[in-house]
Amino acid sequence: MRSARLLGLFPRIPCVCGLAAACSSDPPTLGSSSTGGGAYGSATGGTAAGTGASASAVTGGTPATGGSSSGATSSSSSGGGPPSGGGSPTGGTHASGGEQATGGAAAGGAGGSTGGTTEPAPTGGVAGTGGSSSLSGAGGVDDDSGGAGPTAGMGTGGVLVCPSAACGNTQRQNERCTDTDSVGLGKYQILTNLWGAKGTAESDGQCTWTLCESGGKIAWGTEFTWTSGDEISVKSFAAAILGWHWSDIPQGTGLPVQLSQDRRIPCTWSFQLDVDDAASLNVAWDLWLSTESSPSQFTSPSDEIMVWVDRQNKEDPIGYEEGVQDTVAIGDAEWELYRGNNGGNEVYSYLRKPSAQCATLDLNDFLQDLVGRGWVDASKYLISIESGPEVVRGKGQVVTETYSCDVQ
Repeated sequence: MRSARLLGLFPRIPCVCGLAAACSSDPPTLGSSSTGGGAYGSATGGTAAGTGASASAVTGGTPATGGSSSGATSSSSSGGGPPSGGGSPTGGTHASGGEQATGGAAAGGAGGSTGGTTEPAPTGGVAGTGGSSSLSGAGGVDDDSGGAGPTAGMGTGGVLVCPSAACGNTQRQNERCTDTDSVGLGKYQILTNLWGAKGTAESDGQCTWTLCESGGKIAWGTEFTWTSGDEISVKSFAAAILGWHWSDIPQGTGLPVQLSQDRRIPCTWSFQLDVDDAASLNVAWDLWLSTESSPSQFTSPSDEIMVWVDRQNKEDPIGYEEGVQDTVAIGDAEWELYRGNNGGNEVYSYLRKPSAQCATLDLNDFLQDLVGRGWVDASKYLISIESGPEVVRGKGQVVTETYSCDVQ
């Protein structure tokens, strides 16, 4: 069993979060209790900036990890591999230093308006802590046809306003601390996924927990201590998984879907980072494609598309050695596009400029961008949508305050 230590946490407060709670403070318990061993000391979470209200992260003891994934290789990678055997290594060196925003965005329209307009960001605007701010005006993909719930948008003065938390509950439930531990939360699976932890110290580890599910929105969190192992390799990718993950696809996910159908995939995500200065991680969507219409545990995906919403001291997506391939405007921001291969499949990475801690996007926009470039064939199937922090090193926690993603 892995044990872990009390985390020394330093809050980062990038945006204004809403106040309303969308579900009760006592959601039903899902799944079985953790099988992990000893406990972390409790660690207080960061407080989100708001108009007279705080959205503090959860507190509580976290069981120790139960070991690393078998067969995982010690090299940098995106996303993470199968539960057993690890993922495909990517190689590459880590470039330290996160991106610092130079100015906030101009005041835009109200969050949640479809296809909100954007204005150039004036210098001297309000920037998010740690280089996280937004570039544009209101950006939502919701409309009357249904969507991903509350959306992220721009408030007065160019401050990025994040959606309200999915619930008022701050008590950890269903904690999981070993590599393949997962728990159901609505139509999603919350997976700890310590696929790159082989060779790290016994004192290191990571746990995940759930908070609530209500009205199609979920909240969950993960806490990590990674102080050993090499300096560039991903240790974990704890994630909310919709669809395939080296498995059959559960019913009710809306997946798989063929890219040629050009289906909307509205998603909203708001999260809080509370990490130390040494932390190196990105917080991203991870989309998997396949040539198979009925994928299984034996499926080898053909393509991986990563959408980095936030990053701290991490600037090395797969293919970074070849440089930025293009800069594209999608949703409420600009994204740097990288292209590479992890030794098993093609990888395309979109990095937000600058980072943010909430986003409302139609993920199909990224898929159709690649189809339009001729890089991905429209006959392929989207089989999985994963979202979470990809951690290289450091101590801290990432709490998803609200998340929803739908295939329409």
